[in-house]
Amino acid sequence: MTTVLSIAGSDCSGGAGIQADIKTCMAYGVYCATAITAVTAQNPYRFFKANYVGDDVLKMQLETVLEAMKPDAVKIGMLPTLGAIEIVSETIKRHKLNNLVLDPVIAATSAKGNNACSEEALEAWKAAMKTKLFPLCSLITPNLPELAAFLNKKIYDTELQGSELLDEIGGSGALLVKGGHGEGNICKDILINAEGAICYESERIDTNHTHGTGCTLSTAIACNLALGHDIKKSVRIAKEFTRQCILKAATAGLFSHNGPLIHF
Repeated sequence: MTTVLSIAGSDCSGGAGIQADIKTCMAYGVYCATAITAVTAQNPYRFFKANYVGDDVLKMQLETVLEAMKPDAVKIGMLPTLGAIEIVSETIKRHKLNNLVLDPVIAATSAKGNNACSEEALEAWKAAMKTKLFPLCSLITPNLPELAAFLNKKIYDTELQGSELLDEIGGSGALLVKGGHGEGNICKDILINAEGAICYESERIDTNHTHGTGCTLSTAIACNLALGHDIKKSVRIAKEFTRQCILKAATAGLFSHNGPLIHF
């Protein structure tokens, strides 16, 4: 059976993080093992708190899973501390894991309020992500605000500045810059690698029920890579899957706003 390992935070409301990853893998008929990085208290309306599980617990989860199986792909989400980045990157190298898809959730936006980090800590976290983890990944999937944060500048040319980030981090991977935060009726996601750039366009869906979109898309790409598709095909198939999940979320009526994607 095809397998994916998800390394991410837990969303108690069931919309994002590990819970969205498991539902996505189930929709693909792919077995999902997990390593939880943080336990959060959140719902579609408010993010209350995130607690890192700790270096020992994260390391033990990873080693226990990888003792029993070698996943066909790995999805990486929320890594809230420098220790988590170090543990995950070292584990990837030691176990020679392949097909790594990273959804680079910015630590400060994942830990609002009581857990918000200082500007100095955030800069150290971004530097560690770029030097230790980014070069190991097959694909990194930042949205426009995340791309701006990692470059420390405003985005005026997605393809040019996405290429700038790829050049900065080195490695042989690719970047998928997600355009959902952009303006206009057309969403443009741009896949950038050494061969150039491909623009995937889709009509914007008029809904605010999009909780877990980034988690779903990155995990769907990991599933497609695990199933043997190349990056271009994996992105294309995963984008259509995610689009269908958003369309179903738009009429689900679970919450008044910011409802979760529907995977079934």
